[in-house]
Amino acid sequence: MRLLELKIHGFGKWVDYTLKLTSGSPICLFGENESGKTTLQKFILFILFGLTPKQRVFYRPKTSSKMGGRLSLIHPDAGKIIIERLDGVRNGAAVCYTEDGLEHDEDWLKKQLNGMTERTFKSIYSFDAIDLTAIQNMEQEEIGEVLLAVGLTGSRRIHDLEKQLDAKLAELFKPYGTKPVINDQLTKLTHLEKSIQEHKHEADTYHEKTRNLQRLITKKEELITRLKRDKKLINKLEKELQALPYIHEFKRLISQLEQLPKVDTFPKNGVDRLKILKENELPLQSELSILKADEKKYLKEKNILEKELEQPPNIEALKEILNLKPTYLYHQQEMNKLSDTMKSLDMEISTALNELNVGIQIDQLEAIQLPFHTEKTWIELKNAATQLKMENEQLTEEKQIILSKQSFLQNKLVESKKQQMPEIERNQLEKRIKIYNESEIYQQFNQDMTNRQTNWEKNKHLMKKRHRSILGGSMILTITFFTLFILMDHKIFANLAILSLVGGTAFMIWGRLSLNSLEELKPNSVNDIQHSIYTKIEQEEARQLIAKDEELKAVERSMNDQLRDIDIQSIQFDEKKKVWKDRNYRLQDQIHEQRVLHPYLNQLEIDFWPEFYHMLKNIIRLYYNKKELESEFEAAKQKQLDYSNQVSHILPSKLSQTNVETTEQKLAVLEQRYSNLEKQQTRYTQLKHFISENQTRQQQLKYNLATYQEEKTKLFDIADVIDEESFYQKASNIEHVQQLKSSKNKITEQFSTIFTTGEWSNLINDMPQQGTLELKIQDLQTNIEYTDDQLDQTRQNIADISTDLAKLETSEAYSELLYQMDFERNELRDLSKKWAVLKTAKEILTETKWWYRDKYLSQVINRTTFYFRELTNHQYTKIYISDQNNSFLIEAHDSIRYKVNELSQATVNQLYISLRLAISEVMNDKHHFPFIIDDAFVHFDGVRIKRILGILKEQANKQQFIIFTCKEEVADCFESTNIIDLNKNVSRV
Repeated sequence: MRLLELKIHGFGKWVDYTLKLTSGSPICLFGENESGKTTLQKFILFILFGLTPKQRVFYRPKTSSKMGGRLSLIHPDAGKIIIERLDGVRNGAAVCYTEDGLEHDEDWLKKQLNGMTERTFKSIYSFDAIDLTAIQNMEQEEIGEVLLAVGLTGSRRIHDLEKQLDAKLAELFKPYGTKPVINDQLTKLTHLEKSIQEHKHEADTYHEKTRNLQRLITKKEELITRLKRDKKLINKLEKELQALPYIHEFKRLISQLEQLPKVDTFPKNGVDRLKILKENELPLQSELSILKADEKKYLKEKNILEKELEQPPNIEALKEILNLKPTYLYHQQEMNKLSDTMKSLDMEISTALNELNVGIQIDQLEAIQLPFHTEKTWIELKNAATQLKMENEQLTEEKQIILSKQSFLQNKLVESKKQQMPEIERNQLEKRIKIYNESEIYQQFNQDMTNRQTNWEKNKHLMKKRHRSILGGSMILTITFFTLFILMDHKIFANLAILSLVGGTAFMIWGRLSLNSLEELKPNSVNDIQHSIYTKIEQEEARQLIAKDEELKAVERSMNDQLRDIDIQSIQFDEKKKVWKDRNYRLQDQIHEQRVLHPYLNQLEIDFWPEFYHMLKNIIRLYYNKKELESEFEAAKQKQLDYSNQVSHILPSKLSQTNVETTEQKLAVLEQRYSNLEKQQTRYTQLKHFISENQTRQQQLKYNLATYQEEKTKLFDIADVIDEESFYQKASNIEHVQQLKSSKNKITEQFSTIFTTGEWSNLINDMPQQGTLELKIQDLQTNIEYTDDQLDQTRQNIADISTDLAKLETSEAYSELLYQMDFERNELRDLSKKWAVLKTAKEILTETKWWYRDKYLSQVINRTTFYFRELTNHQYTKIYISDQNNSFLIEAHDSIRYKVNELSQATVNQLYISLRLAISEVMNDKHHFPFIIDDAFVHFDGVRIKRILGILKEQANKQQFIIFTCKEEVADCFESTNIIDLNKNVSRV
């Protein structure tokens, strides 16, 4: 996959920008700090993998409402793809456009990315200076393990996750520790078990004390019941003692009621009802009198208004004529406006004609005709005249230039011929150079032959010396073996002596033959060398003179070619001049034709014709506008005259003979008359309404008075009386009876909450003596005091036993210890499950890591070795994985092996970069993604940067590399075609 172009509608600081990536690789995106490099990387990841709504908010631009953009790329299977992703469209989902014109959704994109996610992409296909800084800040003993994790997955997260799992497991449990959580939980359970055994024997006496406590509680309840019974009885006797005076009063009220006369019937609340009727009747009679007086006044005024309204003109006729007044005033204003506008148009037309000053009068405007094509014709004529004028000036200038060039070249040609070398002198110089070159070749050949003879003599001397040494050694061995044979009498030494002698003899013969062959190859010396009579300085001067003469001849040829070109340009100029004259003749004919049609054009230059057309067209338009306004003015004037006649006709005869002359004055008189009639009509209508309401109200009052009289009669009938005095006497007797009954009922209600109905009836019929009740109350009080003493003693005993039981129950030690034991066991069980889950995760992670190692690590290590060897300039040649501690071993060129923590920091950085490139290359066979590097070479010197860039160039045909940097020294190492300056090469859309 290769990225081609980024179109950013809005993302962070980038708004409406386009970034085209060059076809070469690696690509360097150079920009200073805060230039938006990180934002560009995030934009690429956003288009490919998307962002959550919360993450998109952070990159929403401040100066634009758009957020998103497009990414063009080449996919190895799908071809060219354009991926578009916008914040407010499809909830941030991507839409893809392919070369076949089809449109695809987010699921299709994920399928093309082959399951790649943003996190995996950043782990495998991206790294920056922060990764190297993390390596630098790491403990030395951890570097090897981290690099192994990077080699497995492209990221150090595997190593970090293993460390986190180990730390969490150590926090939970250690076989011989005390601080881990599970160890601490086991200690707690041991202490709880001891405490439970200590509290168990304290519960033995609990049941006996519980039985005694229950017996005392039963006795207390019996005493409380006896005490309540006695108190209830004494309370009853005290109530009877308090009720004795009221019982006597109750009997007296019954006696008085029996002595009063019996009343048969009387209306309920009769006195109040009669009083209300009298109070309501009085205002009605007063209001009825006032209404009768108002009715007489209204009728008198109504008759006067009827006579006034019958006089002409009537109100309807006045209303109809006055409704037309706004139209009359509007037409009057329009006439004034039309008059002012016509005067203004007259002035404007006269002023415009004076400015034109071509002899046109106002009365001639109507006869002037300007067809629609006139403007176009005049503009074309003006443009043609202007064009011909410019072309004439250009032709004149062109002719002058041709003549100047021709004169200049002819002068230069004469000077060049004068400076050229004579032919005889040139031939002599060439001959001198040839002789010097031949002499130099002979001298070089003689020097080579001399060197070869010297080398041959040295080789011959060395070969003789070597032969003598070998022959001497062979003789020494022969003598030694022969001596050993004589001393030890072993045949093997005799055989060895013979073999050594034969070998030495054979080598001596072979050596002589070799010397003879070498003698034949001896080079012959060359002595008949001809030496040049010219020096090297003279030969160099001759070459310079010939080169200068060649330059002059080349200049002469060039000027001859230029003179021929000028002759051709002169011929072309004559043709252009002829064409120009023909066009000018045709233009003059067309101008004459227009001046015949429009004589006033004779006083104007053709350059002013288009402007004159618009001015004349505008004057004609103003003239016709004035004609239309005159027609409108006459029509409005006729309407005003008709309305004035109507007003004069309706005006009363007694007013028409006065000084009322103008239509406006007549309208004012009619408006005053209409206003008076309208007020009289309104008052007349009100009076009719008032009279009607008055009569209705009188009828209602009479009906209400009759109703009140009828109600009074009903009250007298119910009370069985004939007048008010008898009614009030009977009401007084009834009130006294009700007072006695009320007092009686009050006593009954007062004691109804103390005594029941039966008890109260018994007290009334059989009233007790006061002395008897007092004696009974005294006896009951003595019994209550004795019961209280017994109850207090019983309560004290209960409290003592309860205190003893509380000591066993208050702390709830035993039950709490049991509950706590159960709780701590559950806690231990949960911790054990958590430890088992973490342990299983650690084992699965380890198993997965080894599976990846078996599948990919060998390929990664091979490619890492290649990159590392190139980066270090073959200082380190091999990389191994140690089976003992799963770390890297690095073999140097002298076969010495080093651990990673024994290397320098710069070398570790190179190893880390080699690993990242290797894992990217291995995984690229499946995923095909570009590799993004962000300022990862900031600590490299110029030599190392060139090495890494050389490696990236070799791999560029397989994978695209994009490098972001803020360092000029890094950018300078790239070719100019592969550098994109973010401050210059990014174009706005």
